[in-house]
Amino acid sequence: MDLLEVKHRNTVAESRHPWELARLVVVSKLIKKHALIKKGGTVLDIGCGDVFVIASLAKQYPETDFLAVDTAFDASLIASYSNALEVDNLKLYASLDEALEGDIAKIDLVLLLDVVEHIEDDRAFLKVIANNDQIIRDTNILITVPAFQKLFCSHDVFLKHYRRYDNKQLRGLVNKVGLAEVVSGYFFFSLLPLRIVKVIKERVFKAKNENTSDLVQWNGNTFISKLLKNLLVVDYKITSSFKGIGINIYGLSNYMICKKQ
Repeated sequence: MDLLEVKHRNTVAESRHPWELARLVVVSKLIKKHALIKKGGTVLDIGCGDVFVIASLAKQYPETDFLAVDTAFDASLIASYSNALEVDNLKLYASLDEALEGDIAKIDLVLLLDVVEHIEDDRAFLKVIANNDQIIRDTNILITVPAFQKLFCSHDVFLKHYRRYDNKQLRGLVNKVGLAEVVSGYFFFSLLPLRIVKVIKERVFKAKNENTSDLVQWNGNTFISKLLKNLLVVDYKITSSFKGIGINIYGLSNYMICKKQ
């Protein structure tokens, strides 16, 4: 969860939002298929939010070092999240420079999970990452972003997004900073109609913009959360199966794994 959403939550939900749970499954599957994490390697998560994803991955790969960075961290947040961790192979930092200090020869995997859309100068941001000496030609960079600028709405405004991307735009962006696509695609096609309806309500019927997000408002119980999460996982599996035969199905989010050219 974005730290902005954490700040706006007034209650503790019984279970995580199904989108968060399902996205974790998608990220895990993409890593296992395209960017295998090695024992003794290092994974860097930039813009880690409330560390839900990176802590889950650290638990899955106990023999790998995980570094989590978020510029919204302060000393008290780092202490709070660190104390709550159930793993000892994950360290939290408020800056990239601090995270990469010390004896780190190379980064095996960089995670940019719904981060790039928050950066005003996305090209300069990715160029800094691409030019880092510890990110080598074998380093995989996994990017997820919200899809399609035409679906930009109050949800994006609340989360301080600058833009949304389709795969072509994301490909053009990474190519400009010296990165080359390994694989890309979309996920969560079943959420597209819901977002289209929301955009129509806001633009055509002038519905009042909401100063919140679905993750902030979520108060579903464990059963409902698990059910919806499983439906979204099935959604991803369907999209992935069609992609395997050359049919690209659009979704509300997209991903790209890339490397240095």
